[in-house]
Amino acid sequence: MKSPHTEIADKILKTIATQRETVRKIVSAKDKINAIATVFNAGIRRIEEMGCGVYRWTGESSVLFAASLSSVPSFKDPALADLFESLMAEGVEFTSNEYPANLNRDFSGVVRAENGLEIRVCICVYVKNDSDVCRRVVKSSKTVEQFEYEIVCD
Repeated sequence: MKSPHTEIADKILKTIATQRETVRKIVSAKDKINAIATVFNAGIRRIEEMGCGVYRWTGESSVLFAASLSSVPSFKDPALADLFESLMAEGVEFTSNEYPANLNRDFSGVVRAENGLEIRVCICVYVKNDSDVCRRVVKSSKTVEQFEYEIVCD
């Protein structure tokens, strides 16, 4: 049976080994990370005036670039389209989720470096409420019957 000190030391050594592997992966994928970072940063700089928050993160098996754009005039804005086209040219494949109640669309993309490291890109785009070209329209309606309950004791 191992002593508690030996178990703690083993955990620390395992953590160090994991961190070294993470650093090795990031260093060996630096060209791809730099290519994505260059495109991401240049695109964000072009649309900063629309209101922008940027976040970058590095984890054990992925690197994340994220932005929240809060005042875009349209999802078809040329600067926004250029950003997505440039990222897709680097191999980022996007999916999106739409939130019509907020005039918001979230785009999530990922590309794998040759060593398997995931480079993720998340861009949340909010269209201005007073946009001339984008608006919310009623697609359908539904009536929901919701029951209210009370406790009755005889």
